[in-house]
Amino acid sequence: MKKILLASVLLYSLCFNLYSQMEFSGFVDFNYSKQEGGNSSFGIGSLEIDMEREFSKTLSFEGAFVIEDEEISMGQTLLNIKTRNNLNFQIGLIDMPFGLDWKFFATPDRKTITPPITTEKLFDGGWSDIGVNFSGNSGKLNFNFYVVNGFGEDKGSPVNQIQDNNNAKTSGVRIGFTPSKNLEAGISFMQGPYLDNNNSDLLSRTGFDFSYTSDRLQVKAEYIKGTEESPVKTKNSMATYLHLTKEISKKLYTAVRFGYYKEEKLKPEKRYTLALGKNFTDDTRCTAEYQIRRESPSVKNNLFSMQVVVSF
Repeated sequence: MKKILLASVLLYSLCFNLYSQMEFSGFVDFNYSKQEGGNSSFGIGSLEIDMEREFSKTLSFEGAFVIEDEEISMGQTLLNIKTRNNLNFQIGLIDMPFGLDWKFFATPDRKTITPPITTEKLFDGGWSDIGVNFSGNSGKLNFNFYVVNGFGEDKGSPVNQIQDNNNAKTSGVRIGFTPSKNLEAGISFMQGPYLDNNNSDLLSRTGFDFSYTSDRLQVKAEYIKGTEESPVKTKNSMATYLHLTKEISKKLYTAVRFGYYKEEKLKPEKRYTLALGKNFTDDTRCTAEYQIRRESPSVKNNLFSMQVVVSF
């Protein structure tokens, strides 16, 4: 009994010590949407609680809990080990560093309400996965190399999941070139099996990205080619977008984005997005967005959205 009591006290002390040294932050977003020809609705997009703890100059932890659609899940949760010469080793649940949009998964970081068509069509809304990532930078070059569980499937279509469904792994790399602090170009590639209990048919993505940032202007562009093998057929597709954000004043900005998606043997889909945002404080923002959708067969589904984001 004394041993159990002592162990309980030690465990409580450890948990209290970790909690007291943990840094907490987060955000919540409130949404309104009205789709052409459909119903309007209010909703809460997500509530995220973030945690950070720096154990030493070389070892740190970050984690996130996300409540969305009445379900609790984990956001990026990892252990980061810094080595010499600006090298990092991460293990855990990682927002995968493919292209550019992975940097803007969190609602406060995205200047629009909807994601670009590359993320929507080729990464199932956003790719997070469990595994390891090795990254670093040297002058004008930076890189990420990772090995993770990879995509899964839902009725033959690739979906973002964190479990290993075929006893095989997905690997990938992104290499970035930064000729100046405002300009970066990158190339990304990933490949791995995605079908249940099938490690011979592969999913792959090849991407090119470009970004330019100045005091009041941000320009981003991505081009991604996708291939999905299966016992029945091979599906080839591509998606691209061009995004511009312009600060009108210190608290007001506008964003414009054009997106294009083409699947082999099908007509293309297009997205024209216009957003206007207002920063009421450093931690509170309101955004209005209108998206024109051009699809085949023709469907009246243009989307108007409003969003309020509160960070804490």
